[in-house]
Amino acid sequence: MSDVIAADRYTRALFELAGKSGYLPEIDKGLEALTNVLDLHPKIFRLMTNPTLTNAEKFSLAMSALPD
Repeated sequence: MSDVIAADRYTRALFELAGKSGYLPEIDKGLEALTNVLDLHPKIFRLMTNPTLTNAEKFSLAMSALPD
């Protein structure tokens, strides 16, 4: 349950800052693209939510999957 509360707080902070700085359309577009990727590739979602991997490992795996 605490993960859900933390996620809600981070989400609110992200959108508040994005709105204040004028980046809300870009943030919205990026989150929509991320949602589409995770919907199309459930293995990526499972990888990113795997508690046995550190955030650094998840970041490294995600970056290695991106084209140059």
